[in-house]
Amino acid sequence: MAACTLFFTVGCGPMTGTDAGVDAGPQTMFAKYGAAGFTAVNNKIIEKALAAPTASVGTSFQGLTDAQKMTLSNNLAAFLIQAYGGPANYTGKTMTAAHTGLNITEAQYDYFISDVVVPALSESGVTMADITTGFAPAVTEKKAGSVKCATVQSGTKPTGCP
Repeated sequence: MAACTLFFTVGCGPMTGTDAGVDAGPQTMFAKYGAAGFTAVNNKIIEKALAAPTASVGTSFQGLTDAQKMTLSNNLAAFLIQAYGGPANYTGKTMTAAHTGLNITEAQYDYFISDVVVPALSESGVTMADITTGFAPAVTEKKAGSVKCATVQSGTKPTGCP
């Protein structure tokens, strides 16, 4: 779908942020869209991830109990809010620890970003400009400690990842 990639979540209504002097960038997205916007996107991401074909995203989202879905949603929301400039309330595992054993390939990660996350953002009212410059950099960069490098743990590591 979209050429850009990103990762983000939280949820309860369309994104309705204003441009009120907020420059687009990862650390400004929470100020622009707020908790309600992040909640809406989070809900869409979870909905789309659970419905995504196993051949494209792997088995990470299959067979989850309602309690596991709630834990996933809560952790993802807190992580994304913190990563995009909101309160530092994430107390979950590191990205590496959270994804260890899931055998996520680069192709699965890229599908998740382009066919789950980007549509969730777009459908929640996030502009393509904010998707590209505000959300994508945090999930597409390939360097030590990045989300992509920590998540992809199966097959060949993405170029640029240690």
